[in-house]
Amino acid sequence: MTRLSGLRVHLRPVALAAALAGLAACSQGGGGQQASSAPDASKDADAIKAGEVQWNQDWKARALEPLVGHYAHDAVVMAPGIAPARGSDDIRAALTQILTDPNFTLTFAPDKVNVAGSGDLAYSEGKYSQTATDPKTHKVTHETGTYVTVYHKADDGAWKAVEDINTPGPAAS
Repeated sequence: MTRLSGLRVHLRPVALAAALAGLAACSQGGGGQQASSAPDASKDADAIKAGEVQWNQDWKARALEPLVGHYAHDAVVMAPGIAPARGSDDIRAALTQILTDPNFTLTFAPDKVNVAGSGDLAYSEGKYSQTATDPKTHKVTHETGTYVTVYHKADDGAWKAVEDINTPGPAAS
């Protein structure tokens, strides 16, 4: 039993009184409407994690339109060595170019997902691993690094990336 378990016994009457007062306040001026439910940060974080699992599968399948579909129409993608891709058309063009490399692979996974209390903004932060053909040397390269993706909840409840930023880690020695 934790140190706080004894405290719960003393707080139960206070919590009950607060709950009853809250219900009374709702019934007095609510006009019969139910209060909107608060955002469920845990559920939203799970949805973002599941979306990133699907995003990895779309990379593996080299599926251009599903890849573009992970982004909001006005999203920005920033990666080292390339100009920021702004909006769906730029992102589609950048991804089309990337997918021409037969050696290209990308996997990533979040270390954490934070959802704002408002329930409409979130970010994931994690690590990625990428394989690609170096355009100058034509050799296959492997890179690992970190990323941050900022999400906005769309009107349909889907989480869309609005900012996607990655940075490579130190070069392997």
